[in-house]
Amino acid sequence: MGGNVRLLIAAFVLTRVVLGGAAIASTGVYERIPTDTTLYARYAEEWVGQGLAPYSEVDIEYPPVLLPFLAAPELLPDLPYRAVWVPLMFAVDAAGLVAVLRLGRRWGSIAGCWWWVGLFALLGPLVYTRYDLIPAVAAVWSLERAAAGRPAAQGAWLAVGALAKLWPGLLVPAALAWTRRPWRLIAGGALVTAAVLAPFARALPDLAADVLGFHLARGIQVESLWANGLLLAARAGYQVEVVRNYGAAHLGSGVSGLLKALSSALTLGAVLASAGWARRRLAPDDARGLAALTFALVAVLLVVGSVLSPQFLIWVAALGAASQADPDSPLRAAVPWLAPAAALNHLLFPALYTPLVRQFDGTAISVLSARNLLLVAVAALAVRGVIAGARRPTTTGEEHELPNA
Repeated sequence: MGGNVRLLIAAFVLTRVVLGGAAIASTGVYERIPTDTTLYARYAEEWVGQGLAPYSEVDIEYPPVLLPFLAAPELLPDLPYRAVWVPLMFAVDAAGLVAVLRLGRRWGSIAGCWWWVGLFALLGPLVYTRYDLIPAVAAVWSLERAAAGRPAAQGAWLAVGALAKLWPGLLVPAALAWTRRPWRLIAGGALVTAAVLAPFARALPDLAADVLGFHLARGIQVESLWANGLLLAARAGYQVEVVRNYGAAHLGSGVSGLLKALSSALTLGAVLASAGWARRRLAPDDARGLAALTFALVAVLLVVGSVLSPQFLIWVAALGAASQADPDSPLRAAVPWLAPAAALNHLLFPALYTPLVRQFDGTAISVLSARNLLLVAVAALAVRGVIAGARRPTTTGEEHELPNA
């Protein structure tokens, strides 16, 4: 085990030095589109520098778990904001790798750790210039705590994820349906939620308006599967326009409202279906099955959602890696397709993003279509794997010695 883990750590450090250096330097193609750290720095300056109150005086679109990460670089004014932000994301990245390694010790495979290293390397500097690692790592730690039989801690980590970015909250129904002790999971989540929201008690209406209002009001984002269809239709002459709002590019058309409603209905249906499946078909001690179901749900949510920003692939990369800590994972056919999807995602953003949005460029649309088709394949294979996996005997985990080779 020792040699294998040392090699893993060396690969992790090497790839992250490259990612971090590219993220901080932001030269060449990475200069073409400003990273979200510019927005983070503005929020931090208004809050920490000017003393304005978050949410009530500064309209911040992100939930409050992100605030300490936003503030930390501002407290070191002699350094560029991104030069502090990127090491913070490296620490979060390392914490996620530790969670997958713990799952591997419990379930018997180090493969998930290698997927963690490789998939994020393929996604590129985007991983360290957005904050999506934070909720993704929280979701992975919730699975690690589920595997350890600690529902209160599982609920706490799900709350951390949801209070960093809303999507981990969609994992809660399945987690509640799965566990034998739902009240402990609820208590853990409620305790964290109360602790995080308490400082903003007077600003809760503003917080809800900033966060929920921002995300629920968004339209058909240009890289989503729905927008992909509109872009292809636009190339054939259908009237489509780019609408720039909510810090992103969305597509307006005669059917955009209908597509948004359909997306919302499918999202709700996927969440409810995952909860029903967890209740009827997963044994309460089968954390491996929960990990597979969680990955399948998030993969489906990506392809049916009305927004599919490039950093969203961080979510499935993290959960896919976690699932592969199980040597008998039913997702063995699904997760490998994330590798070419991640590579195309890296090509699409930032290199082809401007031609996609401004000119509806044919090459950019082709790359987007290929990436999105791969994500559809991942989701379909994951759902099939979960269904097939429910037929295999449940194995519960003692800790295993990881293999040397």
